[in-house]
Amino acid sequence: MFLLSLVIASAIFSAQGQVTSDLYPYGPGTSDNTLTNGNDLSAAVTATTSINFYGETYNTLYVNTNGVLSLGNPVEEPQTNDFFNSFPLFPDLNQDGEFERNVLIAPFWADVDTSNNRGNIYYRQSTESTLLNEVTNEVRNLFILYSDYTATWAFIATWDDVSFYNHQEASQFDPRNTFQVVLTTDGLNTFAFFRYDTVQWSAGTTLNGDPETGLPTQNNHQAVIGFNRGDGLNGYEDGFPSNVLNLPTDSNVDASGLYAFKIDSEDILSAGCQEGATIVYTFPVFGNMFGGERVYLIGPCWGVSVGDDLKCRFTSSEGDVLQVANGTVESRQSAYCVPEPFFLVGEVTLEVSTNDGNTWNYEGVYRIGEFVLFSRLSTVTNIGRVTRSSSSSSVWETAGNSLTITWGTGQFEADDRLDAHVLAYREDGSGPRWEEVYTIATDVENTGSISFTPTATEMVTEDNAFGLIRVQPTNGGIGRKLYTTEHALGYVLEQEYQDNPEVWSNEKCLSWAADDSNLASYTETLVSCPCTLNQALADSGRFQPDTGCSMFAGSVCTYHDGAKHCVRSVYASSDHAGTQCCYDQSGYLMYAGDSDQGSTSDRAHVWGSEPYVYAGMVPSLSHWVHDVITFYYCCLWGTECKQYMDLRKTIDCANYEPAEHAITFGDPHIITLDNANYTFNGKGEFTLLQASNDFRLDGRFEVIPAFTSTTENLELDGATGLTSVVMLEDGSDVIQVDKDDIKGMVLYKGTQTSTGGTIEVDNWERIDFRDQTWLDQTGVSVTLNDMDSSQVVTSLTVMFKVSSIGVNVTRMRDNEILSVSVILPPNLAGLSSVTGMLGNFNSETSDDLRTKNGQATDPALATDEETYQAASSWTTVEETLFRYSGTSYDDLRNDTAYNPVITPPNEATLSASELSTMESICGDITQCRFDYLVTRDQSIAQATATAEEHYQWAEEHMVKITSCTFIPTPRNGSKVYSQMENGEVVSSFRNNFVGTVIEFGCDEFSVLEGSPKRTCQNDGIYSGSEGMNDCIYSPCGALPVVDNGWMIVTTFDGSQRANVYCDQGYGLEGASNHVCEGDTWTGATSSCVASSNAGMIAGIVIGCLFGGALLIVGGVFLVMFIMKKVNKPKHKPKKHNMINYYDAENPTSAHSISQVSLNTAGRNGAVDKMEPVEEKSNGVPSVHGAPSVQGAPSVRSHGAPSVKSGAPSVKSYGAPSVKSEGARSVKSNKAPSVKSGGNPPHHSDDEMSSTPSTTAHPAYEKPPGDDEADDSNKWT
Repeated sequence: MFLLSLVIASAIFSAQGQVTSDLYPYGPGTSDNTLTNGNDLSAAVTATTSINFYGETYNTLYVNTNGVLSLGNPVEEPQTNDFFNSFPLFPDLNQDGEFERNVLIAPFWADVDTSNNRGNIYYRQSTESTLLNEVTNEVRNLFILYSDYTATWAFIATWDDVSFYNHQEASQFDPRNTFQVVLTTDGLNTFAFFRYDTVQWSAGTTLNGDPETGLPTQNNHQAVIGFNRGDGLNGYEDGFPSNVLNLPTDSNVDASGLYAFKIDSEDILSAGCQEGATIVYTFPVFGNMFGGERVYLIGPCWGVSVGDDLKCRFTSSEGDVLQVANGTVESRQSAYCVPEPFFLVGEVTLEVSTNDGNTWNYEGVYRIGEFVLFSRLSTVTNIGRVTRSSSSSSVWETAGNSLTITWGTGQFEADDRLDAHVLAYREDGSGPRWEEVYTIATDVENTGSISFTPTATEMVTEDNAFGLIRVQPTNGGIGRKLYTTEHALGYVLEQEYQDNPEVWSNEKCLSWAADDSNLASYTETLVSCPCTLNQALADSGRFQPDTGCSMFAGSVCTYHDGAKHCVRSVYASSDHAGTQCCYDQSGYLMYAGDSDQGSTSDRAHVWGSEPYVYAGMVPSLSHWVHDVITFYYCCLWGTECKQYMDLRKTIDCANYEPAEHAITFGDPHIITLDNANYTFNGKGEFTLLQASNDFRLDGRFEVIPAFTSTTENLELDGATGLTSVVMLEDGSDVIQVDKDDIKGMVLYKGTQTSTGGTIEVDNWERIDFRDQTWLDQTGVSVTLNDMDSSQVVTSLTVMFKVSSIGVNVTRMRDNEILSVSVILPPNLAGLSSVTGMLGNFNSETSDDLRTKNGQATDPALATDEETYQAASSWTTVEETLFRYSGTSYDDLRNDTAYNPVITPPNEATLSASELSTMESICGDITQCRFDYLVTRDQSIAQATATAEEHYQWAEEHMVKITSCTFIPTPRNGSKVYSQMENGEVVSSFRNNFVGTVIEFGCDEFSVLEGSPKRTCQNDGIYSGSEGMNDCIYSPCGALPVVDNGWMIVTTFDGSQRANVYCDQGYGLEGASNHVCEGDTWTGATSSCVASSNAGMIAGIVIGCLFGGALLIVGGVFLVMFIMKKVNKPKHKPKKHNMINYYDAENPTSAHSISQVSLNTAGRNGAVDKMEPVEEKSNGVPSVHGAPSVQGAPSVRSHGAPSVKSGAPSVKSYGAPSVKSEGARSVKSNKAPSVKSGGNPPHHSDDEMSSTPSTTAHPAYEKPPGDDEADDSNKWT
């Protein structure tokens, strides 16, 4: 039996007024109703709002004579000693043999009798503003967790001067009781306040009490105080005195006669403290990584005096002490401490000492989140911040400008004097730390702002060039500390920077680039980017939105101009690195090799790497060290951005392998990992999937009662549906998600232990998403995808670190059934460990219906009974992972009487209107039609249809796309993308898919290396020359590009040479190489012509030469013959060599005609010996992958059609433009809703404008002609 009594709130009295036990006005003179006087009576009240109690929703309450409110139905019977006189109650209260749901809110449940002028009972519900303001303040004062609460409804019932049944009228004693219950709600949270003015009797005669005094005489039976859920399993009686006569003098909130509770969830929460308790709860539950906030400590009753000091010790999961913070006792119920900055996120142990650290008698859990990721924290969490005015302005980049910081004056005490300092972050062998490097102001008034003009300090160099500003009370102590977000410290950076920021930045960039190049490579262990936005959205187990550029968060995409959405890999690689992938308005991956707005890889993952506290692993801060401040050096402050992008290249999607998924939804229907379909209408708990790393996902299926038609009496048990899932993998925390009538879904976290191979789960804790939208736990993270304004959760995703498995859980509003989809990474394909109700992962549908002992059946051929029996074998009746609230659920798991609905009713049973409804909701979706026939429930049918559509959307995009290896835009050059049909440009999407043609060009004074046009072929390799294209600077200027061929530029003895090669099937005409002499290239224009033409020309040339040679030889012999005949030689004959045809511009490479012909057919180009490749002058990078000295590099077939001159180009160093016409839309409307997770590749300053980026598609730019210079959009 699982009962959890939590005390997680504190009685903190605010300036709004002292909380008292005084009763609210009642009776005559108010708008109260009066219950008829008598015995065992009740009055029904239809509430004008929903009342949430014990996780369920009610709209009708009853005021009962016997000191109790009941929900759903009246409970007129008094509490007697014939029944359990404590909560939870035995469910057959009236002894009629049937269980009743006795849902009770009991301020004083006894046998009250108001007949014969022995008191009155008054009640009213109200939305009157004055009353609502009063109860709002009361909640806020008593429950610090709900300091943002605003009441929308209140109900007051008062038992005034009431007596008990069968009181002896002739007695000299006339004991009376006066008490009151107040309920209030905001539509989601419900609170109950019990107030006691007078309690003079406690038992009455029904409980064998004295008929005169009403006090107990035997068995000590007395009135029951508390709450009863009505299931026979859950009740609450804590926080009240053992003798109910003491109710007016005791309290759970230090206000005599007042008792306060939060009652809407499964666990009743008391507003006060508990004597002897050692478990500490914190508010806020989720704190920021920079500390500085008051962490309130609630739960135990602090036995020390108000104002006494205490200490808080924070310890990591490895047992390392992170810090010891000072604190103070504020009241008997409340204490707090203020921690310094942390260097990790996640859950840490909190211990409290009240004796200066001699003993640590109190313990709890504290969760730390990244301060910069505000989207991961609820907007209601009051995090103090300092804001930099005009933070995106250049005035913060250098010293000497007037700057202003602001904060809310209410964040400090009105009379506080304040200091402001700049802190710089440093990572080195001593580990991560903050350093105070600059004083802005000291001992100033709390006016909410400070203006200052900073100067350079030698304490800030390239080693600690970013940080934040802190504002804190001058006297230190345990006061609050407020911070800005991280930012570059250009305004206080050393004087050398101030003298010439660009020169200094370029030097630091080049120095960093050299150092970073010598570090071990990290990109090999990173997951590849998906090729399209839809692929990225579907792969939610490995990628989550980057809130710095999210189409769901309305981000500006400051550092990714032109991007529609960015995602990040959820977990760091084994090298602590991360992948970021950004997508343009057409949904295609943006590459860093095309511009500085593209996707980047990160040497340090922005969300950190466990255990976090070491250099290179700290969330956000290590990312700043390795990937952000260096971006400032190279790109924002300097002009060497290509250096940065080369070292932080996009992880190419050419190697991306899509995930696979399976789903259970509706009544319930299952689509397996291999896309097999079946329906299983079972009841109980079953294993949905198990996989490597001991991953396990179990589901709980419960009966959803059938809807009874007004025209048909359908005698069905109804459908079953998924109401809860629990999941874990080896070493991870356990996550359970339950359907909840009030909050849509609720989340629980537990701890797993294994004994003899049996997994047991304990230490369950409910996680309230009102405090956060992202939860980092041991080995697993949870992100809240969608929560409406009423804080109803409709979608969340669970991501496991080791396996990279993702689990999406969705519940549509007003629907009783959960939908769960599982996303598996491709490395699990084919493994025998993948099995369960969701099938295996071997691309074979015929064996996806498999029993627990391994017997496989083709789901397409199995009978309904065979399907049911096979799926039923996955029951977890012997070993459950689920959390239970007061029950073992044996009735659920061992219900042999349950009669499943295997075959739905015939459609002929539908009325005309029902048939029309089914057709409009379901169309031809089989699963939807099944569910409507079984349940007649439109919401279930609609949810089934939606889930099936979402599955099909994901299925469409979880496919492998053949993409050629990315070729960057050359420095000092441009690149044009186009897709061709019949030689015409039909689209200009920037992707590298099969059929895409890319055309390269170079600026003036640059020669293009590599093929000018390349086509992505079916084998995933671009045609033309191997390796990358480049634009090589030459004082001789540009050379005409060689269609169907390419050039390689080398430098030898200070002389530049451009060697020409032709594609396979083409022969060279003109010069085979060109030499730069002075400012002019030598040699005739080179071209590559089809081999048939070349052969014909060569044949003609050879024929002519051979014929001429024959004539010469013949003439020589004729002359010799004549001379011999006359025997009169005139002179000695000259010796004639074979004529060699060679390139006049390259006399060192002479080749005979026969050699040229052979090489044209074989190597397609000049066969002269390649000169040694040297580092190019003027800072131009050397040629990578140059051909060997034996000959030209190998080529791939080209066949690239010509690209029309109007085709768009990608210019480096600028935002890629996106074609506005004909752009293919991204199917984001059916994508699962996602939120939360990260920052842009380089943190966008959260103080910048948050205006949502436009989705308009800017037009492509045409490549500038000879008279157009557009250097701002080129790699330079």
